[in-house]
Amino acid sequence: MTLFISILLSVLLGYLALELAFYWAALAAYFLHRRRARGAAAKAAPNAGTPYFCILTACRDGAACIPGLVKSFRDQDYPPGRFRLFLIADDCLDDSAAVARSLGMEVYERPHPAYPGKGNALNELLLSRRLQEEPFDALVVLDIDARVGPSFLRQAAAYFSNGPVVLSCATFAKNPDETLFTRVGTLIQALLRFHQEGRAALGKNAILYGSHGYALSREAVERLEWRTTTGLIAEDMELRLRATLRSIPILYAPELSVFNEVTADARSVREQRRRWNATYPPIVSRYAGKLLRRGLFDALFGVLLLPAFANLFLILLVLSVVLAALGWQEAFLRPFAAAAAVLWAADAAYFFAAFSLMGVSIGRRELRGFAAHLAMRALALIEGIFFVRVKNWAPAPHEKDP
Repeated sequence: MTLFISILLSVLLGYLALELAFYWAALAAYFLHRRRARGAAAKAAPNAGTPYFCILTACRDGAACIPGLVKSFRDQDYPPGRFRLFLIADDCLDDSAAVARSLGMEVYERPHPAYPGKGNALNELLLSRRLQEEPFDALVVLDIDARVGPSFLRQAAAYFSNGPVVLSCATFAKNPDETLFTRVGTLIQALLRFHQEGRAALGKNAILYGSHGYALSREAVERLEWRTTTGLIAEDMELRLRATLRSIPILYAPELSVFNEVTADARSVREQRRRWNATYPPIVSRYAGKLLRRGLFDALFGVLLLPAFANLFLILLVLSVVLAALGWQEAFLRPFAAAAAVLWAADAAYFFAAFSLMGVSIGRRELRGFAAHLAMRALALIEGIFFVRVKNWAPAPHEKDP
């Protein structure tokens, strides 16, 4: 029994050490090559041309957010005849469809869909002849509360001239100082941008986050058989993995800023993270074997199996405490407890080193906020196990639209 537990703990700690190494590798790359990581898109921009964009968004009862999204694109410094806005009204009970039509958007309605959700909504529109017959060069997928700057499409155009590609945008908070939780959410977004730039400096494909916004060339959509997902809830992660399996480059575009509303209270954070945690078991079971057989180890360990930074912190903290407590009774556990404590310390060091590199000051207020955020994440991590089979998630409310 002792041998079995020792092997099990060795594998677990080895896995956690490997995942932590992905974070540290990106940090080192950011430090050594941050200028190079930012430079490629800017050099390509002068010869970008004016590809035709379809901007897609889906919502459930998002009428209040539609005017702001439309205004973001009316203010673009890009030829107005070279893009169109599409809204998928996904089982809406409000007047989202009517508001969108009054503002010139193309509307696709899904009343009482058998498979609700953003990914399924996008698939239904993509698979329809309505969109396949649209003469677009690239799709941009955004959440209903997303806002972009006037140069967004002009800068995005630089990426769509050399074959199939998927882009991941850079996310920023619309409400960074509303509450302590939005302050923490803003800092988490900064960590995500930091990690994306570090991966770019390493020459690795980006990670896709649906709320951050992403874009696909028409060639990429065709190679993906006009589907962003095969029915799993985590459509952004599945799209990323399907693109990897089809050898489609996934690029991080740091200049493509997308502003979204960050969850502002403990309950919303808990519900949102619970939903996200519940999406992982199905996608891991479906894609881990495929990636392993193809030898796509970065996508497997650096994306699919990479825990969110807060989750990794929580796992290492709990493991360190539990092993330390048990080590008083079982001496063979003490080296494992020490190893877990070292990994936890390295995880905490990454946190402070990353923010130091970004020039972000972490004070008592931020630490208090992270403690509260981690408490909600811990609850959500446990609850996510029991919500794996839930298909009809209620979207987070969006009420603050400047």
